[in-house]
Amino acid sequence: MLQPSVADVCCLAWAHRPLIGFSYVRHGRGGATLRKYYFDFLHDNTLTRDEEGSEHPSDDSARREMYLALLEIGRDEVRAGNARQLVGIVRDDRRDIWRGRLSLEMRAAPAEPSQV
Repeated sequence: MLQPSVADVCCLAWAHRPLIGFSYVRHGRGGATLRKYYFDFLHDNTLTRDEEGSEHPSDDSARREMYLALLEIGRDEVRAGNARQLVGIVRDDRRDIWRGRLSLEMRAAPAEPSQV
């Protein structure tokens, strides 16, 4: 009887992960375990879900990536004149892991400095 290869098992687990609850895990350089994370954004009451995801060696690495993404999107929003609130959600295939919020607001300064 033929035994499935590791690649066959990984492909099977990936193809059926929502049904059987496998996490997509592989090994990167130096044997570091990489997991798949998804980065969703809530902007102006519209949720945009990441369907592809990206690989990171840890929850903390995914958190740092979300910080950078929020800053980059925030910069683009300011340039476009859209100062608003943006929420980022980092999740894996089982749960939400991190939530980040970036609020962009610009108001006219009060006439008197004491009215801050």
